[in-house]
Amino acid sequence: MKAKIAKLAVLAAVSTAAGLMLNGVNAKADTTVTNQFTIQQTNNLSNPNSYTQNNVQLYSNGLAQTQTQTANAAASSVQNINIPSGYTLDAVRNVHNQAQANELEKTSINGVYNNNYQQDSGAVQEAVDINNLTPQQTVQMNQYALNLVNQVRYEFNEQPFIQNQNSIDTVKKMALEYQAKNESLLNGHWHDESILQGHAENISAFQIYINNVSGLRARPFDEAQGRDFINANNVPLFSVSNMDDLQAMIYYGVTLMLFKDADDTFGHAQNFLTNYQANLLSVYPSLTEGTGTGKYADGTTFTYKLQNVDMHFIWAGTDQASANQPSDANVTGWRLSQDHNHYVYYENNQPLSGRQYVELPTINGVGTSWYLIDNGVVQSGIQAWAGSYYYFDPANYLRDNNVWAIAWGNKYYFGNDGQAVTGVQNINGTYYYFTPGTYYLASKKDYVQSQWGDWYLVGDNGQLLSGVQQWAGSYYYFDPSTYLKVTNAYRQSQWGDWYLFGSDGRILTGVQQWAGSYYYFDPVTYLRVDNQYVQSQWGSWYLFGPDGRIVTGLYKWMGSLYYFDPVTYLKVTNQYVYLNGVRYWANASGQLSLAQ
Repeated sequence: MKAKIAKLAVLAAVSTAAGLMLNGVNAKADTTVTNQFTIQQTNNLSNPNSYTQNNVQLYSNGLAQTQTQTANAAASSVQNINIPSGYTLDAVRNVHNQAQANELEKTSINGVYNNNYQQDSGAVQEAVDINNLTPQQTVQMNQYALNLVNQVRYEFNEQPFIQNQNSIDTVKKMALEYQAKNESLLNGHWHDESILQGHAENISAFQIYINNVSGLRARPFDEAQGRDFINANNVPLFSVSNMDDLQAMIYYGVTLMLFKDADDTFGHAQNFLTNYQANLLSVYPSLTEGTGTGKYADGTTFTYKLQNVDMHFIWAGTDQASANQPSDANVTGWRLSQDHNHYVYYENNQPLSGRQYVELPTINGVGTSWYLIDNGVVQSGIQAWAGSYYYFDPANYLRDNNVWAIAWGNKYYFGNDGQAVTGVQNINGTYYYFTPGTYYLASKKDYVQSQWGDWYLVGDNGQLLSGVQQWAGSYYYFDPSTYLKVTNAYRQSQWGDWYLFGSDGRILTGVQQWAGSYYYFDPVTYLRVDNQYVQSQWGSWYLFGPDGRIVTGLYKWMGSLYYFDPVTYLKVTNQYVYLNGVRYWANASGQLSLAQ
């Protein structure tokens, strides 16, 4: 019998965030990674009897629960997610770029190492067909996912998300639309706005083993450990056959999106923890299939089936308890719009009028903050205000300073005072040029005038250029310290070679006067020529010595003596030359010999 240990090439578990924005969904591109996985030989499960899951505390509106435990026991039935040191709400909220995300993940990754799913013996006994979840299992799965996220929100004093049958049904419908269109993160697709219709979404995606190759079975998902998901190139392949496996898949999807999310600049975590726009969160999987190839230890190959499980965490549905807010009461404060896509500030039962930048109670109810309000609706993204433009974080709506933003295909930067910058700007030690009037970062090579009147050459990445640069049919040199064009200078380039630049800054070729002498610069390479007899741009020939200087007087070259006129620098031919009382004859080639 062959050794049943196989190497399988499949797709890794990945996830991505669709950030909440007022103007549509901010969906980031997902990453698919090919990895090597190992299926290990195991025994089949026995006694896959169904069971009724222990009741969990459910923050819901109108969703029936099975009352099988006391409230205290119910609250403790959700497995805790341990928060690593240094992982704070502010740390998550303040991730705006890749460098900040990478820095946070250095500490947050401990949340993946230190959080392991705890098997539930009761859930093991409930058989699950992930392709055909029962209504009860759908609710059960949603209760588990909701409470898992809310447990983390509770740690940060955030209000819990809720769900009801309407939100569950809505999200299930969306997930099945993904499935009908054969769309998965793991087969190269993305968040589908035609399905989401402006709702925010987090997706965790795993591939599971669904085949029955003789003697082989993947580890059940409930046996996974956090460390299994650290190395994206070596994630084991798991299977899902019972409710415990399904809960484990949800558990690791949530922990990875919270703590191992630098690739998406912690967009998942921000959705889970700093979402103040919508409170109805439900989850449902979409399923697509694939095929992989494996190899036994003896080299024999085989094929097997895989299933892509995209778990869609979507903020959607209708919350009847708040759908009609504000009520007839004298309302002052923040309220969600009826479509749950906007936060609106009410004052005496009316939306705050006009467009104004005003200090109000924070949306999450802690202290006060400054918001840009337009007829009550809080604004985010790039916004015009007080004769300039500012950037307001789509997650918390607060004005951001010293931050990059991309909109309408252009890149912008907002400085210390929050205003969009123009002209030449020093950003973290690098100089950039932002076009006055449009504010966007220069995106093509151009010679531009700064706000101080100086001229600079800017590259197609918006950065000021230095060293030797090609521009307008010639080459110029720009000082690495000042970035200004250099004139009348012999400078060393960024490649180590030396070049001469003239009065207009252009690189020089041919015979050129410099530093009290004449030199020759090659018309093709622009480099100084040494020890060569060359024809100038005027047609005359001159000899340049080992230091590049033009030669005059008596000079030995190529084994013969020559004489170069000290005034014209030309080689003397067909005439007598008197040097130090000695008479020489210069023949037609200029070679000297003693005259009789």
